Amino acid sequence: MRLDRWTIILPGVIAATVCALIAMSADPPAPAVAERCASVAAVLLIVKMIAIVARLRSDSGREARLLTFVVFAAIMMGWVGAERAIADAAFTYQVHAQQSALIAASRDLSREILAFVDARHRAAPPRPRPETWDADVARWLRFEGETVRGYNRRFGARVRTAHDLLTLRSMRDADLDAFYRAPDGEFQIAIVARKLAGLADRLARRQ
Repeated sequence: MRLDRWTIILPGVIAATVCALIAMSADPPAPAVAERCASVAAVLLIVKMIAIVARLRSDSGREARLLTFVVFAAIMMGWVGAERAIADAAFTYQVHAQQSALIAASRDLSREILAFVDARHRAAPPRPRPETWDADVARWLRFEGETVRGYNRRFGARVRTAHDLLTLRSMRDADLDAFYRAPDGEFQIAIVARKLAGLADRLARRQ
């Protein structure tokens, strides 16, 4: 007995569809593979439709020809819709991955800055005493200047980048905006670190 073409085409359509779903559920997704699988499914359906049209007699009626056109349009719209859904899913994944990387980088940067602040705090000179006030203040100011220079050298560029990327995602904080470019001492540097971590946590909750 001759097998109907559906027994050949339908499994291929199902396999191509499953392949596309698996490709997009992978981590990271494979949109190029999913697009090829969607195209294969569309082509198989069009081949089946062409085979049906070839069997239609010329006098089969306008209704049959109209139905053929509708089926063809439905296949093409489904294929275009699948392509768009795949592209949207890939874009969404990229956005999520970039945000996750920013969250991790901001938290790591915050911890590094706080460790730097703690180390500088433990190495700080004694607080100025009345009997040696002028000399102690001068030594303290020199130490604070060294702290700020060390912060700028090690963290300045990374903090500015993190601040700008967080701002692009509507993550703002007034204290961070005020201090991130040029903190004038240990206290403001610690504020920058804590605000970075706070904004990263807010962004993580929004995901």
